[in-house]
Amino acid sequence: MNTQASPVITDMKVIPVAGNDSMLLNIGGAHGALFTRNIVVLTDNAGHTGVGEAPGGEVIYQTLDAARELKKRFPDARITVDPNGAWLLDEAIALCKGMGYVLTYAEDPCGAEQGYSGREVMAEFRRATGLPVATNMIATNWREMNHAIMLNAVDIPLADPHFWTLSGAVRVAQMCDEWGLTWGCHSNNHFDISLAMFTHVAAAAPGKPTAIDTHWIWQEGEQRLTNFPLQIVNGKIAVPDAPGLGVELDWEQVQKAHEVYKSLPGGSRNDATAMQYLVPGWKFDRKRPAFGRN
Repeated sequence: MNTQASPVITDMKVIPVAGNDSMLLNIGGAHGALFTRNIVVLTDNAGHTGVGEAPGGEVIYQTLDAARELKKRFPDARITVDPNGAWLLDEAIALCKGMGYVLTYAEDPCGAEQGYSGREVMAEFRRATGLPVATNMIATNWREMNHAIMLNAVDIPLADPHFWTLSGAVRVAQMCDEWGLTWGCHSNNHFDISLAMFTHVAAAAPGKPTAIDTHWIWQEGEQRLTNFPLQIVNGKIAVPDAPGLGVELDWEQVQKAHEVYKSLPGGSRNDATAMQYLVPGWKFDRKRPAFGRN
C-alpha cells in the first residue's frame, strides 16, 4: 500500500437533519410526521469532499389476506411480509405455512423467544414452512452472519450499507454469490444521499440480488438534500458518472432539514407517539403487533 497516496481526513461535519414521513405501521408503532438522519461530510487534504447518510435519533403485523388478494390481482408481483420479529414462532408458522405461492419471502417473521436466539428460531421457521427467509435483524455483523449461516437460518441477508458500510455490504453480496444465497438491502425512511449509497452498493453486488428496497418512492421525492437526486425510471436507477456517490449537497436544503431536526422534542422520532394518535394509550411491545391486540 502506498501510504503517500492515501487521503488524510482534515475536516468532518456531522449534521442531524429531519424530513417529512408517512404514517407507516411498524412494530414500534407508526411512523411519526418526521424522521431523523445524520449527514456526515468529510474533507481530505486534497480538498475532496465526501458525504454519507446514517440513521438518526432513537429508536407489523401484515394482513396476509391482503397479500393473497394482491397476488390474485397481480400474479407476477413479488409480495413479502416483514413483521420485524414480532410474531411468536408457532404463530408465524401457522400464518405462513402453505403461503409459498403468495409470498416471495418472509423478512424476520419471528425472533428470539424462550431462551433461544433469533437465529435458532428463524431456522425452525424456515424448516417448518419452506419459505425463504430474509433478515436485517439476526445477521447484522460477521459474527451473527456466521451463526445464521451455520444454522441455515437465512436465505436473503439484507446487508444495509448504513450498518455494514458500503464495502462491507458488497462483501456480503460476494459471499452470497459464492455460497448460493441471495443478497439484498433493507431500507427505512431516508434522504436522497442514502438513495445514492444503495445505488452504488447494488451496482457493485455480483450475482442476482433481490430488488433493492427503498422508502424514497413513498416520500414523493420531496426529502431532497442534494441538487439533483438520482431518478428512478421504470424501476431502475442509472449509476452516475460523477465522482464519489455522484451527488452534490444542496446546503440550503441541508440547513432547512437541520432546523426541522432542532424543532423535535429531544431531537428524536417516537413511533409510539404517532401510534397513540390512532390507539389512545398504546405502548410498544416487541412481541405484540401494532394492531389486532386483544
